[in-house]
Amino acid sequence: MWVAATLFLILWTPMSGERAVRISLGPSQTAPRRASEVRYYRIQFGPTSDLFRVEAFASLLSRAYGIVGQVGVQTRMRGYRVLSRPLPSRSAAERRAEVLSSFGIPSEVVRVGSAYRVRFGTFRTLSEAEERIRQVRRYGFTAVVDPLTERVYTLVVRHVPERVAGEVVRRVRTDGFEVRLLPEL
Repeated sequence: MWVAATLFLILWTPMSGERAVRISLGPSQTAPRRASEVRYYRIQFGPTSDLFRVEAFASLLSRAYGIVGQVGVQTRMRGYRVLSRPLPSRSAAERRAEVLSSFGIPSEVVRVGSAYRVRFGTFRTLSEAEERIRQVRRYGFTAVVDPLTERVYTLVVRHVPERVAGEVVRRVRTDGFEVRLLPEL
């Protein structure tokens, strides 16, 4: 019984750091809530490959709300291209592309760095790219898979009080940003 009474008091007694929270949102402001009643959210913008858009969103949050987020960077697979080995000249690459096109394999000459290569297609999946490699090798030529990646950025702001989070989302959506609001646990 003492254990149950102690747990009840612990749950009922406000923590020493608890205080009323007042967030200024303008004329529609209501009475402050106790910190224990405030729900917190995570605001997420992205992923996007446009770093300037992430910076603009971060700047808006900082200026308008004094909120600072954390930018995450990831590498995302966009697809796979199939290329020949580097060839010594453009004319050698054009001859190879012409031969393979005559066998029904779409081919085009591209410059990759300082070398010329024949591109045999760009594919969404690795299995599609590997199938094209088998087709090219059937005619005695070599080909490799070149993964196409891109950097994507996400701005995450954590532990934002419910009222501020709602206001931020409304405001930034009117400014053309698409954001997600996720509850913090």
